[in-house]
Amino acid sequence: MAARPHQAGVLAVLTAAALLGPAAADEVLLPPPLPPPLPSHSAEYLLTRDGLPFGVMTLELIVTPAGAYRYEAHTKPHAAAVLMQALELGEDPSQTEVSIGQVDAGRFRPREYHFRRDGGEASRTLDLNFDWGQGRAHMASEGKPWSMEVPDQAQDKLSVLLALRQDLETAAVTAPGPAQAERSYRVADGGRLKTYSFRVLGHESLPGPQGERDTLALERSKDGQAVDYRLWTDPALHQLPVRVEREEAGGLYVMELVRVSGDGADP
Repeated sequence: MAARPHQAGVLAVLTAAALLGPAAADEVLLPPPLPPPLPSHSAEYLLTRDGLPFGVMTLELIVTPAGAYRYEAHTKPHAAAVLMQALELGEDPSQTEVSIGQVDAGRFRPREYHFRRDGGEASRTLDLNFDWGQGRAHMASEGKPWSMEVPDQAQDKLSVLLALRQDLETAAVTAPGPAQAERSYRVADGGRLKTYSFRVLGHESLPGPQGERDTLALERSKDGQAVDYRLWTDPALHQLPVRVEREEAGGLYVMELVRVSGDGADP
């Protein structure tokens, strides 16, 4: 009786191992297991402009045992900025971004993205839903709907950070050594697809609360244009960004990690 196709494949492997002997069989190595999805955690950042505080951002990731995730970024004015705005009779907006989806085969796959900014004339809303069956993203901003085609592994503006962190985590396990020079992602941004490219610059030491912190330095660009910001991630914190720098309108904007909870490490 002839072996079935899948049985023949197994028999061939076993036969080859027997012919080559135990020493050769021991050299057959299985690939290392992929790291688990990023754990649930909450991180708080101080936002400064030319060294002066103007806001506080909280990034919170919740991942359920079933693999569903919710990633939320909430930004509010710093107390000093609120006082200055009050004295000038102005308004300093707060904003919230939320990405909701599923962790599928070790990858973050967004299903919804929502953006809200509150603050008088600066108020704005945007809602985005991914229809993966049709390969489209449906959006509505200020009540105006539109849609566009999206590739299978597209991200939203918030989930792309999770995708980057998970890829850096995976690379550290499956290909230890120097990090891959560049990683690119297709992102639904501003009503069209953009390519976010992250170039790895190498390891750098940054001051931390308990001495020097070993970080991975990267820079980001969109659609092949000039670099728009730099970030430093901490491998000990599942590649959580600990510092982000951006130059805009002649000022230096910095996002610095203040505290983190949920993933078993101090900032």
